[in-house]
Amino acid sequence: MTLFSTSAIGVNPPAAYTGYPSASANGEEKTPNTTAEAEATEENSAAAQPVSGQTDELALAEILEIEGLKQRDREVTAHEMAHIAAGGPYVRGGAAYQYQYGPDGRRYAVGGEVSIDMSTVSGDPEASISKMRTVISAALAPASPSAQDRMVAAKASRIQMDMQMELLALKMTQATAEYRKSANDSSAVSLPAMKAKNTATGSGVNLIG
Repeated sequence: MTLFSTSAIGVNPPAAYTGYPSASANGEEKTPNTTAEAEATEENSAAAQPVSGQTDELALAEILEIEGLKQRDREVTAHEMAHIAAGGPYVRGGAAYQYQYGPDGRRYAVGGEVSIDMSTVSGDPEASISKMRTVISAALAPASPSAQDRMVAAKASRIQMDMQMELLALKMTQATAEYRKSANDSSAVSLPAMKAKNTATGSGVNLIG
């Protein structure tokens, strides 16, 4: 079996903001004892809280990431379906996908592969040539074939050329055999005719003694 494969592309989630009020070693929030401590705590707390603009940017980054994953999912699915549609009976099973979870908790296809049978048809180079043509069509069916797809197409092309040479040699062997048979049949027909001609010629000779 050989695999058509799309490249798996990962989309890194944006780093989450991690700013929280300070806490004591036992997990309880510290209570300021003086006015100075209270003011310092309020300043630190204000600095730790995300501002409105940061929250909006984080939400926008997640939205953009999700949209990117959706687009990738559509591309990967269309890519593998093109392989399957063009591969016909030589495709083995359905597409296998690699997934990635987005910030929304859903999973999206970011890579995939399809298995196809590239074995030759034993004793039938003509059928093997036809099969390799189908494999090549399946490999190059997507709008943007991957590097793996092009490698499969190249391999199928080499097999196709080998089968064409084998078919040519087979036809030459058959042609030679047919020629010899035809020559033998012609010889078998001409010999009786020559004997009959010689006999007829000999019967017309007069001997004088």
